[in-house]
Parts: sequence; structure tokens; C-alpha cells
Amino acid sequence: MPKTRGNFWSEYEVTVDSNGKEKYTCKTCSGTWSKNASCLKEHIEKCKDINVETETSQPQGTKRKRQQTFDEYKFAFTSKDQIILESLLIRAFTQRLSTPKPLFFKATAFKEERHTSENIALGLETTMKDADINKFGAIITDNAPNMKAAWKILNQKYPKKIFLGCWAHGIHLWMKDIISIEWIKEIIEKAKKLSIYFHNHQVILAALRRLQKEKYGKKIVLILPCDT
Repeated sequence: MPKTRGNFWSEYEVTVDSNGKEKYTCKTCSGTWSKNASCLKEHIEKCKDINVETETSQPQGTKRKRQQTFDEYKFAFTSKDQIILESLLIRAFTQRLSTPKPLFFKATAFKEERHTSENIALGLETTMKDADINKFGAIITDNAPNMKAAWKILNQKYPKKIFLGCWAHGIHLWMKDIISIEWIKEIIEKAKKLSIYFHNHQVILAALRRLQKEKYGKKIVLILPCDT
């Protein structure tokens, strides 16, 4: 006598894949399974129990509490989607917040006035007021003594403003002090002579470039230093 099919078979939709094998898709959870009676029966029993528990957890006739705050909102994203979204939001926020843009506002030429600290302070203050003094927090100049004296004058009127020397100018001054050291001057002179020698001898320069390309994959140009 042939076996009768259990009632659980009606809970699945049967399809055939490209390899000719039957696939059973659960009508409750849309999960796909291969043909295995015990596994299919066990799954549908668990799936039905879960579905019944979900339905009875919210009795009919009751209203869910309305969301009150944004923090209560649950994103229906995967963790990967959330990471991508957060990365895009952070990038957009930081670009908007911390990307300064240069702006040329004004240039003032001293004519008959001397470059005294008082005149410099007056010129800086005029420009600060024209640009709206509340729109910036720092003023940067070079490191000349008359500029530093102008800082002190303005700092008394505007104690909340920051006055700074130019770091590029400071580094330039440091380098001038460094290359004035005797043993460094000797190295620089030797480097100059070496560079001049290669530039004055075409055959040797060609051999140098060939060796550079073999070792480094590119040519390295020898440049003579110059005062700035």
C-alpha cells in the first residue's frame, strides 16, 4: 500500500531548478529547501510556531505606541548598508565643515607711511573691520620685529584674537640658519660641484641616467640649489 503524503507538503511551492532538481519554497517564510521529508516537516512545524507567536504577540484591536523620538527608529538595513551610509554621511559632513577655501579680500600699499608697528597695526585693524572682525579668529603675518610689535598693539584692543607668525616663513629662516653651519656648507659645495660635473659631460650624464632607470625605474634630475 503506497504511503500518503503528509499535510506539510501543501505548505510548500514546488519548482525545478536548472539541474532538474525539485526545490521546495516555504509559503510562510519563503525559505528554499531540497526534497527531504523529515527536514521539510521539521521546518514547517517550527516556522508555523514562530508565525503564530508573532501574530499573537500583538492582540487584535490594540494600537501600537506611536514613535516619539528618532532614537526609537530602527533602520531596516543590513550592517554592510549601514556602514556604507555612515561613511558617506561622515565624508559629506567633514567636507562641508573642515574644508577651508582661500579668499582674496584686499591689498593695501604703504605709500609715504613708514613700516612702523603703529602704521602696520592701523592698517591691519582697518582691514579687520572691513572684513567683519567677528568672522575670523586669527591673524597671520611674517615674523619681522615690527609685525610682532603690531601684534602687541592689536592684542590690547582685541584680546580674544590670535596673532601668529607665518610657519612657512619660520621654516625658511630655520633652513637659512641650518645651511650656514660650516660642515653643511661643505656638503652643499660638494653637491654643487658634482651636479656641474655631470651637466658638463654628456656621455657621463647619459650613463648616469641609464643606471638610474635600471635601478629606480626613472630618471632623477640633478638640480643646482639657489637662494630664496
